[in-house]
Amino acid sequence: MNKHVIRTLVTLVLASLLLPLSGSTSASAAGATKPTLSAATLTGSQSVTLTGTQTATVTVQMRIVSPDGDVVDNACEYGCPVYQHPPAVVLSRGLSTWPSYMRPMTLISGDRRDGVWQAKITMSANDAPSITIDEVVVTIENSSTFLLEDFSYPGADVFTNPRITVNGINPPVMEVTTSPADARGTFTGSVTATIRLVLRDSRQVLTGRPVYWCSEPPICRGLTGGTLRTTDSSGRVSFTFPRYGYPEAFFYRVNSGPAKDDVMYAAVYMGIPERYSLSASASPTSITLGQSVTLQGNVGNKAAVGNRVVVQRWVGGAWSNLGSANVRTSGRWSIVTRPQGKGTQVYRAWKPSDGCLGGRCAYRGLISGSIPVAVT
Repeated sequence: MNKHVIRTLVTLVLASLLLPLSGSTSASAAGATKPTLSAATLTGSQSVTLTGTQTATVTVQMRIVSPDGDVVDNACEYGCPVYQHPPAVVLSRGLSTWPSYMRPMTLISGDRRDGVWQAKITMSANDAPSITIDEVVVTIENSSTFLLEDFSYPGADVFTNPRITVNGINPPVMEVTTSPADARGTFTGSVTATIRLVLRDSRQVLTGRPVYWCSEPPICRGLTGGTLRTTDSSGRVSFTFPRYGYPEAFFYRVNSGPAKDDVMYAAVYMGIPERYSLSASASPTSITLGQSVTLQGNVGNKAAVGNRVVVQRWVGGAWSNLGSANVRTSGRWSIVTRPQGKGTQVYRAWKPSDGCLGGRCAYRGLISGSIPVAVT
């Protein structure tokens, strides 16, 4: 999952939890001053090696000054309305689990106008290659929610280094089988998904471990409203759910529910993957050197709208990326190119998979057939 997708998902989660969310105040708090951060520290090793289900913890502290209102404290931790949400650090996690989440902070000294806040961040092997502190979210009582400094950009000076490097060895993985294994868009029945929880390299099964199923992320991811079950003697656990939606499963450290613990070892998409349909052609198919050709086609699935189709060219015995085009609302895509040499130029289109989590994707990618263009 690339950084653009990660940032988009973070935005969706934040928007669902923290509306209104902005870098400036809302109409109800016109003129309020944005809180400031200072004296930020990160205690604990910033380079760890973790094997299996081992964990390591670092502690983040920072001073938050809010001259125009009290910072909302720990009225609640999960699923808070905007007026009750405590300050939180926004983290990007390793790519093999759900990539981003928020960790609430607690006030440890001072007061809500000028105080020191703290959060503990626990990581596991699946957080490799790193956990990064991206941002801080602060809500002023009876006012607005602010996204404070983005630590991933140049010029951010609150943290010298906001990244914890994780070397993950033999991490837990969630292997999924579904019944039915595949289905066309007309299928509307229920799906049964079975997860086998094992350590990736040693193949050791993990028994009696909590697996949390969620049907409507990001609403219930890490919050409430899902189903919690434990793996049996073979490391398996099953869930049945409707065909549509984006069902996911999460392996947490404790069996009392995700709201009790911030350690998520692994995550996976549980639904039936749907394969994109893809067409591709060239117009015209024969040109004179110096002329342009349009490569175009259609992706027959509304979920692809806004996502990209990659166009490749056969060069030197291998496929090389030529460019990409976003899928329009009509499902159409197109790209214009000007071949640089005579002879038959060969192209193809590739629609990458989308909605991927834990090695499984909601929409499977597809590669078109070869598209020859004669250049004279």
